[in-house]
Amino acid sequence: MKRFLIVIPLLILVLSACAEAINTPPIDRKTPMYESVQDYNSRTKAEQDAIDIVVNQYGFARSSIILLKTADKTWTDTCLELPMESEVCVPENLPGFLMFLYADGYIFEAHVDSLSQDIRVINYLSKYASPIEISILFLARQLEIPANNVVVLFSEQIDWPDTCLGINTDESICVPILTPGYRIQLDASGVLYEFHSDIYGSRLLPAQ
Repeated sequence: MKRFLIVIPLLILVLSACAEAINTPPIDRKTPMYESVQDYNSRTKAEQDAIDIVVNQYGFARSSIILLKTADKTWTDTCLELPMESEVCVPENLPGFLMFLYADGYIFEAHVDSLSQDIRVINYLSKYASPIEISILFLARQLEIPANNVVVLFSEQIDWPDTCLGINTDESICVPILTPGYRIQLDASGVLYEFHSDIYGSRLLPAQ
């Protein structure tokens, strides 16, 4: 009888613990999202609209355009820090995006507001990245690998003999004028890649 009286309280304790475990919600171990759905939609719309500008204004085929990088950016004026001639820029903090795009040897820089209502594209980015950084971004994007997997083996400043940066093809029209730039050699997974750029990194050509 005593054994029976001891077993009953123990059974009640076990059942109570089970009930508490069932009623206790599981710990939420989900990794926080990098960006909300709204932010994702705003970013991807801005990227597609910037690509459209490069297609329409510069005449490149959409299939030849590679998006190298998109970063959140707070612009300091209503001109998105890229004023047009005679444009009056009002100081104001405007959220938006800074993008780098590549098309047929050219690097484009796009300034976009968060709603894609104002999009400004230029084909230089010397203020933001060096030719070496641009070549790393481009190669990483081409190979679909992280940029930190690309190693710089060699780089030198050089005067190219023409506007084709020393890389002449049957389709190229090269003007024989000294063009300051860089020769850059990169390693990715044991494979050597060489790029020729102008001094600003606005033009980047892979050496075959």
